[in-house]
Amino acid sequence: MNEITDPETALTQLSKTIDQLTELCLRLSRENQQLKAKQAALKADQEHYISQTRGAREKVATMLDRLQSLNQKS
Repeated sequence: MNEITDPETALTQLSKTIDQLTELCLRLSRENQQLKAKQAALKADQEHYISQTRGAREKVATMLDRLQSLNQKS
């Protein structure tokens, strides 16, 4: 561990460390907000694609039912 005997030097070093930690906290907070926004956007996209897939499955199922009923009538 680095020993500092001069109280003024120790306070200066402590102040620098606190400033660095404050900057790090702010940066991480901004990054966290950005990641949350991106996650929300991706979740919305996912829900949209799930809905589209459901709709497509329903259309395909309907077409298959029609084809089967046409084949049975023939």
